[in-house]
Amino acid sequence: MEHLYTHCMFVPFLALAIAQQSNTFDFWMKEFEVHKAAHKYADCEKSLLQALQYGSSEYAFGSLVWSQMNQDKTEAACSTAAAMYRTYGQTAYAMASFIDAHVKDGGFEDAIRMANVASRTNAMQCSDWTNSYLRDEVKIAWSLKEPAIYTLHWTIPGETFTKESPKQTFRFPIIKCASQTFDYRLSGNQSSRVVSSSEDETLVEIEGVPGQPVSVDGTATIKTRAVGARTIRQLARVNLKPAPASEIGVFYYGTEVHDPADPAIASLAKLVHRRSAVETMQAILDWRDKEMPYRNIVGGKGSHFQRIIDAKCGVCHDASYITAGLARANGIPAYVVGCYVLPGSGTFKDVEGSHGHICVKLPSLGWTDVEPLNRTSLRFFGGSNYLRFTRQEQKDSRNAISLQGYKVSGSRM
Repeated sequence: MEHLYTHCMFVPFLALAIAQQSNTFDFWMKEFEVHKAAHKYADCEKSLLQALQYGSSEYAFGSLVWSQMNQDKTEAACSTAAAMYRTYGQTAYAMASFIDAHVKDGGFEDAIRMANVASRTNAMQCSDWTNSYLRDEVKIAWSLKEPAIYTLHWTIPGETFTKESPKQTFRFPIIKCASQTFDYRLSGNQSSRVVSSSEDETLVEIEGVPGQPVSVDGTATIKTRAVGARTIRQLARVNLKPAPASEIGVFYYGTEVHDPADPAIASLAKLVHRRSAVETMQAILDWRDKEMPYRNIVGGKGSHFQRIIDAKCGVCHDASYITAGLARANGIPAYVVGCYVLPGSGTFKDVEGSHGHICVKLPSLGWTDVEPLNRTSLRFFGGSNYLRFTRQEQKDSRNAISLQGYKVSGSRM
């Protein structure tokens, strides 16, 4: 009887001890790490808010900003980042978190002001990961204000020009469009002329000396493209109105013709349809992110579009093709952009490769760049190192050689 009485008295004390242990900063931070490993961002946020009731650390504040941004709670992330900055001052982590949150939300002027503050501190000079984070965020913030400028050099091999065909037509980077300008000069050629120049493509005819290489030296000025979650939230309230058939009808991807009205994709298009254009585009990006891992398609039957759907995978051009197709099937004008991803900084030599992203026409915004491989790109595309070559929408009937097929050297100034 005495033993039972002692045990009954012990239970409340044990419960109190457990409760006291759970109501500690360290307990909730451990809970956060468990949720972080499982990518459960809402649970991360809850644990961090609990932890900050019992204590404080810069890591807890920064992690809270991170977890809120991963839930698209960019306004809350901005408030948390501001509180973090007030609490810890001009540390690399606090300033980087502030810039990151405001860029994603669309508070670009606030982000630029903090980047200017950061540039006057010693925080950018150290090698800690928070300093690297800050340097990256400062670069992004400044790109919103100043475009990237690249000096570029291509060499067209001499065997391209023969006695029988001394003149060849080349696809150059687009000379002028909303996101870039491109100026160039040639050497080693006999003559040249611009065949066509528009926001869709630039074609240049070059007459070379048979067997002699031709050098192309150019300067590309590329703007960062950003919208911000704040604007996207506003546009989410605008009901989707399908565009005219001329803007969402049949289009070409390479040599393949694709009809967005094809019943074969109707069920998939319906799956990602939402009330507004931006919500529909976000649903498409989320679907691609979840259902289409980045890897090459092997084999398959039917059209290339169908093979992408059947394989449930694809590289950048495949992701762009299906994203543009699904956008059009939902009444949103879209096309694939053929571009070249240049190194983000410094001097480079003999870089090669192409990349595809898309451009969609959104209410109030007009044509807007979107990266299908990045589900957050509707809010922030960036793209200050994306050199645009062509709008891939109509059948390519021109016998043109793209400079994308040659290695490029240069530097980002």
